[in-house]
Amino acid sequence: MEVIGDTPLPGLGVARDEVPSNVQALSGKELQRRQSSTLPEFFDEALPSVNTNGISGNPYQPNLNYRGFTASPLLGTPQGISVYLDGMRLNEPFGELVNWDLIPQNALSALNLLPGSNPVFGLNTLGGALSLRTKSGENHPGTALEAGGGSFGRWQVEGEHGGSRGPLGWFVAGNVVEDQGWRDFSPSRVNQGFAKLGYQTRDTDLDLSILGADNRLTGNQLTPSQMLQQRWESVYTQPDVTDNRAWGLNLTASREISESLWLGGNVHHRETRTGSSNPDVNQIRDERVGVVPYEDDPTDIQRSASLNRSSLTQKASGLTLQATWQPQDASQLTAGVAFERGDATFVRSYQLGSFTADRGVTASGDEIESVNLDGGTRTESVYATYNWRFAPAWSLTASARYNRTHVTTEDHIGIPFPPPAKGLDNDFTYSKLNPAFGLTFQPASALTLYGSYGQGSRAPSPIELACADKEAPCLLPNAMQSDPFLEQVVTRTLEGGVRGKMGAAASWDLSLFRADSQDDILFVSAGNSQGYFQNFGRTRRQGLEASLSGQVSAFDWSFNYALVDATFQSDATIVSPGNSTRGTAPGTAADEILVSAGDRIPGIPLHQFRLGGGWMALPGLRLGASVIAFSSQYVRGNENNQHQAGTFNDRTFEGSGTVPGYAVVNLTAAWNFTPQWELLGRVSNLFDKRYATSGQLGEDAFPNGSFESDPELWRNDTFYAPGAPRALWVALRFSDAK
Repeated sequence: MEVIGDTPLPGLGVARDEVPSNVQALSGKELQRRQSSTLPEFFDEALPSVNTNGISGNPYQPNLNYRGFTASPLLGTPQGISVYLDGMRLNEPFGELVNWDLIPQNALSALNLLPGSNPVFGLNTLGGALSLRTKSGENHPGTALEAGGGSFGRWQVEGEHGGSRGPLGWFVAGNVVEDQGWRDFSPSRVNQGFAKLGYQTRDTDLDLSILGADNRLTGNQLTPSQMLQQRWESVYTQPDVTDNRAWGLNLTASREISESLWLGGNVHHRETRTGSSNPDVNQIRDERVGVVPYEDDPTDIQRSASLNRSSLTQKASGLTLQATWQPQDASQLTAGVAFERGDATFVRSYQLGSFTADRGVTASGDEIESVNLDGGTRTESVYATYNWRFAPAWSLTASARYNRTHVTTEDHIGIPFPPPAKGLDNDFTYSKLNPAFGLTFQPASALTLYGSYGQGSRAPSPIELACADKEAPCLLPNAMQSDPFLEQVVTRTLEGGVRGKMGAAASWDLSLFRADSQDDILFVSAGNSQGYFQNFGRTRRQGLEASLSGQVSAFDWSFNYALVDATFQSDATIVSPGNSTRGTAPGTAADEILVSAGDRIPGIPLHQFRLGGGWMALPGLRLGASVIAFSSQYVRGNENNQHQAGTFNDRTFEGSGTVPGYAVVNLTAAWNFTPQWELLGRVSNLFDKRYATSGQLGEDAFPNGSFESDPELWRNDTFYAPGAPRALWVALRFSDAK
């Protein structure tokens, strides 16, 4: 019987047949078999309704979208997915970010993706919750070492070891990656480590784990379409570097008090220090020192560029206690309390200068601090979930969670911004009770029908509150000046479906979902790359998921299709100067567009297809292939879905305002030439398809490859996140695990 964790903490869980949603459960073995380079790449290939946007330009830092909701490492991206590792919350406190590069893949034993607005998993669970479990010495004894390399100067060494003696168990894992990157000026380095010490008896389970990472990631972001046509490896400006250093401690414990009562809990603490440096065209407006965007005063070429630096220190601590009562096999009640505290310090500065021939920046001006902000969050929660099999074929699930969140921001900027900026000192409290209900009906052992309703919410993060004033927009995340109130986001999800098995050879499922969000928070452009966060009324994500998988003799195969229709459900006027239709709708100003109910949200393809298969060609030799395909999507800045290429009102626009659909084929091979030694190989993007994963309307200041000093000659273009070309990697693996 497959068991799914129904709370963030490790515990008894519930049978999958009694989960009233299309839950996805994957193992660490599946992660290893696919040979994915990064965790988001694995999700992109393996899970329905998932797509990634490579906005940052680094494979370890994509936006991951699930059913139209996002988990992202980028400041300013509204977050809608909660992520847990052994019950430790991984969403960062300042912007609810998720740093995918901090999670060591070879330490994972199980991955559960629970869809919908599941209140038990706390704040930010609008579209789903991702629950990761790590390996232990008791369940993963032995030693494994792997070394490999391939295209783009990439090499990787990883290892793990686990064991146990009596009640004690231990597990350690490490991973080192060096990658020169396939794009210009894009090297990265990843160092990850994980260790766990466990104590396990018949009625007690105690685990202490430590997580660490020291990574340097270069991601040169989006590039104009005309520049990509000339050279696919091109970058717009360079280098855009992020240094991530993090560590975390997590103590989990559970004890069986009696045959019907279990107690559990965890306490954790994490610290993440992120530093970044990125060059850009000078788009800074700083009245304190008389700095204006270069476009407003193109007389001084030495002020045409800006080198932007930031430092973000985040500390997150949490405590959860829960009890599970199972008076009989047919019912189970779990109730708990949780406390999460987050503190962050964000400092941002800029230095003006000029561009070099290779689109780097030579800084010559003084370094000026534009942000010095402390942010804090405190969340107290009480939750419960009850599962009751009230008839042989029927199961009821009822859940609820009450959250009370206190969000503060404190401004420490040396020289304050003049009006209309109001300053950043503020203090807001949000509270919400979120319920969920679900039913499953199993008329036969191989058939389950289910339906559910769930409600989730999230409070605005400190960064959203720090940049939420239309009268004082910020150059995200460069300059924050005002701190007005934002409403919390509330999402209500309906889901229904059916799943089953066709003998022992195949399984299938079909589900429908609709998630309606109220007061969704979006970052709205205000021109010159400035903008602000605002509550956007209503949005909707609805769709269908269908999958079929099985195994016959030496062949295994899987297919899934997802339709994700993400739309705005309220009318709104927003600024989008790069849109060809700006200023044409009734009542809009020169650089504004009208977004209407029914317009599709950028970054989310309507159709997704995945097809995979494997063949045991010889004893010990497995050959695999997969195809992932996505339909077109709208780019940011084209929220009204009406932008077109061409000349309109004496302005010429390049690019269609959409990302074309694409399909990518990947191959894998694994040969166990001895019981302990394995040769691995992977070809990504077999047919060398040129594709993009996301885009944005913008202005190209390098229309001929070098900086154009006359802003009147800058080109309106669609900027894209280009996909990686064909690549080959091979590795040798040793494992004495049984």
